[in-house]
Order: sequence, then structure tokens, then C-alpha cells
Amino acid sequence: MVDINCTFEYPDNVQYLLTTVRTLWFTKGDKYQPVDLEHDTDYTGRVESSCGEVSCTGSRCHGICSLRIEDLRQSDSVVYKFRFTTNQPGGKYTGDLGVTLSLT
Repeated sequence: MVDINCTFEYPDNVQYLLTTVRTLWFTKGDKYQPVDLEHDTDYTGRVESSCGEVSCTGSRCHGICSLRIEDLRQSDSVVYKFRFTTNQPGGKYTGDLGVTLSLT
């Protein structure tokens, strides 16, 4: 089992706006058409993602999310990316680098 954690921060244009956040982790697709790991048949029954409430401190709003993968396989050695979507115009954001998992 492995846990991957992520902290995300709202961009300046959505700070303090009423915002709905939808999150997902993906390895397939791109930032425009990601395949949610929770719906990816290669990960059926092996992944769980969770997020805490978004909180604001000072002038910044942020959240913390995690991804748990169980029953690890060699094919799980890929780059995992995180994406969150808000209800604001153009409000879809994907991390640039992701997390590389290497299993030996």
C-alpha cells in the first residue's frame, strides 16, 4: 500500500469566491481529458481518494487531498497527477509535475 498526499491552493482569481471543488487523481489522459483513477478499470477496488475541507488562512485558500493505492503492481509505476475543478469560469487546475511512483 502507498499513500500519496497533495496540497493545493486556489489561484488568485478564485480566492474567497463561493467555490465548489471537485477533485480527482489520474495517470491517463491529459489535463483536458483526465481519466479519474476511481473510474479507471486498472485500479478497480484498489484506490481510495479523500480530501479535507478547503480552508482559508490570511489571503490564501487551500486544501489537502490524498490517494491510497493498495495491492500494488509493477504497472502502477507511473506519474500520478492531481486535478481540482471549481465552479468559476475556467476553474480547472492540474498540477504540472505530478508524483512519480517507482516499484521494484
